[in-house]
Amino acid sequence: MRILAVKTDPVVLEVLVELLVDRTGYDALAALTTQAAEAMLNDPVTQPFDCILIDADVDQAETLRFVTGLRAHPRHAVLPVLVLTSDVSKTALDGIFHAGATDIIAKPFEISALGGHLALAGHTAPPKGKPRLQDPIDLHAALSIFEAPAFIPRTAFENYAKQLSRHRHGGSPVFAFAISDIDALHRRLSPFAFHCMINDVAEVAATQMPDVPHLLTYAGAGVFMAAVADTWHPHTAPLAVAITLALRSANICDDADGPLQI
Repeated sequence: MRILAVKTDPVVLEVLVELLVDRTGYDALAALTTQAAEAMLNDPVTQPFDCILIDADVDQAETLRFVTGLRAHPRHAVLPVLVLTSDVSKTALDGIFHAGATDIIAKPFEISALGGHLALAGHTAPPKGKPRLQDPIDLHAALSIFEAPAFIPRTAFENYAKQLSRHRHGGSPVFAFAISDIDALHRRLSPFAFHCMINDVAEVAATQMPDVPHLLTYAGAGVFMAAVADTWHPHTAPLAVAITLALRSANICDDADGPLQI
């Protein structure tokens, strides 16, 4: 595994990189600033990286900007990003995961525990390379969502839920909604059209919660999951009706431009 470590303290950064190499056997490169990290990520000489490790305590706002910008780039959209932080408040967790982090590592930590996090991040990372449009899509695959706001990958959503539990942030409502007859839609549509349909549904669903802080994910098999602010207790039946009505006017089509009733 090849890791890019980002931290502005040169002494700590040097020690961190040396420990990573000595204790885990991973190849690690260092960047003192997010700007330097961005240059290395786009430099064919230093590419590719398997994981990014960044310290949010140095400048949390800059860290969130860096991660958000990373996710906006197709080449780095699925690159695992682990954020080191001593602030594990729910507000901080919401911001870090909303920006696109794969997981957080609470400070202080043991290098052995860090190695475990890195190994897990590498194991759960989606395959590199953009899939071809004609490649078959498994019905149960946790597909990427590109256009809808507040959507994060399923692995990150699972990590977020674990962090809430680990740091005893109780009371966050979580609910799910599913596309009816997803098997029939999966058989009817080409892989490309099926992925587009899932993205369209995600975008429409997100519009029905415009003023509610939330994180959404696609879990596969037509199922979406949402974690919302603990001050909001969703009435799921009216929400399902609102999403369904919005889908009817969204003009979502099949491969032959025929309307889909979702």
